[in-house]
Amino acid sequence: MEFTTAQQAAIDDRSGSLLLSAGAGSGKTAVLTTRLISRLTDGKDNAEITDFLVVTFTKAAARELKERLRKSLTEEIAKNIGNKKAIRQLTKLPLAKISTIHSFCLDLISRHFQELSLPPRIRVSDDAEASILREEILLSLVEEKYESADSDKCFLKAVEVFSGSKSDK
Repeated sequence: MEFTTAQQAAIDDRSGSLLLSAGAGSGKTAVLTTRLISRLTDGKDNAEITDFLVVTFTKAAARELKERLRKSLTEEIAKNIGNKKAIRQLTKLPLAKISTIHSFCLDLISRHFQELSLPPRIRVSDDAEASILREEILLSLVEEKYESADSDKCFLKAVEVFSGSKSDK
């Protein structure tokens, strides 16, 4: 793949953390894969796959990145069967911190639930459950606001503005 100047700069940069943000299909995964493989195999630093935190927005993107890394490391080993570092990275790949933002945050919260005064078995809700919870919370909040409507003129004004000539339902 031919990389743009900006993409190549992201691949080559060794100054610290990197944030890649671009539209779908723009090559973020290819840039990130190439950057990681470069860091893991070029001999310029002692980076290990477990030294990196890679956070994506979707499970599919995290899976794709891990699969591309597996493939690239396998190809690197095939080119140089004695490349012990590449072999070690491939072995450590299942331990790599490559996940969605939700999984990363859940892991962090789960490890520090006591400091956060949270229950130990916290989890991420699925979409259907989250939708039901949002609906229940919104209904509860609206009912609470109606009960205190005399003291909350802003709420009544908002209802009037947003419901227009329709009912407030």
